Amino acid sequence: MKVTTLKQLGALIRDQRRQRNWTQQELADASGTLQSWLSGVEKGKGNPEFGKLMAVLRALDVTLDFQQQATASKPVPHVKEGAPRPARVKAARSTASGHFVSTKRSPAPATSKTTSRGSAQEPSVQALRKRFQKGGNK
Repeated sequence: MKVTTLKQLGALIRDQRRQRNWTQQELADASGTLQSWLSGVEKGKGNPEFGKLMAVLRALDVTLDFQQQATASKPVPHVKEGAPRPARVKAARSTASGHFVSTKRSPAPATSKTTSRGSAQEPSVQALRKRFQKGGNK
């Protein structure tokens, strides 16, 4: 059976379990997993941990056989000696909505400092400089 999705893997596990006339609880006990987790895997739900999947497959005596799909591969571009390098791309990350956001850190926002009592704000360095330049010592 060719497995390319989690749903197909879950169907394979369910079929192998049923061929052995095992309940989900029996397979969960044999593989050291929970029945509720196994139920989700058989339905193709969630994002199961690879180690647990391997334990289930071992309990069923099923092995993985990886085969590379035949696809038209793109040729690797040849870069000439001394050719200009492409400009560096800014680091970015994808948000949940699929938009890319720069990961360059912006300066931390200024926080207001308080006295030990927590009531009055201390003046900033720039404010103090202005006061002393004007001749005031308030």
